[in-house]
Amino acid sequence: MSLLIGKSENINNIRRLIKRAALSNGLPIFIFGESGTGKELIAREICKEANKNIFVPVNCGAIPRELLESELFGYEKGSFTGASNSYKGKIRESHNGVLFLDEIGEMECYLQPKLLRVLQEREVIPVGSSKSIKVDFLLISATNRNITKMVENGDFREDLFYRLYGININILPLRDRKEDILPLCEFFLKNYSKKNNKQTLKLGNKLKELIVKYNWPGNVRQLQSFIEREVFFSEPNNIILDHIPDFLVLNKAEENTDWNVFINEKIHIKKCLEFANWNIQKSSRLLGLSRATLYRKIKEYEIKK
Repeated sequence: MSLLIGKSENINNIRRLIKRAALSNGLPIFIFGESGTGKELIAREICKEANKNIFVPVNCGAIPRELLESELFGYEKGSFTGASNSYKGKIRESHNGVLFLDEIGEMECYLQPKLLRVLQEREVIPVGSSKSIKVDFLLISATNRNITKMVENGDFREDLFYRLYGININILPLRDRKEDILPLCEFFLKNYSKKNNKQTLKLGNKLKELIVKYNWPGNVRQLQSFIEREVFFSEPNNIILDHIPDFLVLNKAEENTDWNVFINEKIHIKKCLEFANWNIQKSSRLLGLSRATLYRKIKEYEIKK
């Protein structure tokens, strides 16, 4: 698993915590980390270590707010317009398995006490029903936001936060664990060389030096995409990967937001949303993105009105 490749103290601690978390016997697990650090990969590894065959991921930031309640808790047939059939919901789907609530900081306040009740009573009431159904699952939550600050500001319920705050795993950004960068590069090089039917490439010394110096604002996800792209465009007979893209050669004195693709994408998306009066369907069409991708990017870049 790519996330667990590395030799930093942070990665070694996470390996140990994963094994402990797998024995938690229902104690909630909370994963903290920036976008692109691999929080879902940690959750999946815990599921594997715990010998659970069911893993149900839910990105609370990618599902439209008005649909999240029925997606989580399920609903009865006829409970609202369009409910032509009953739906179990993600919580019941995760029975005897793992429920992974990614970006839980995006969950609306009115839903939070309902989730708290599920955790305390170990039962769920579908939308449109008065009957409670027993459930048993391991909950893993994750966020890229400062959840304690959200609690202080009243944006996240304190009682739910304390209920979720069981075993805590903090994955550092790649810039704070530079010793993991080259092992990750070697892993991605091997995988993408094989995928593209090429001899396994090695990094040139200058490229290697610049890769380690770069801060990787998009974390492991950005590094992975970079290696995949470079392997794809490399010449068939190449053994050494030594093409140096422009973004890696900018020194600190030259760095500014004009060169940062992540900052500029955030600005571009926000301008489009403002132009479309925050109409997601219209904005996604103008940007050429799916609605799910646009929702993910809004949460990833923390774009707000």
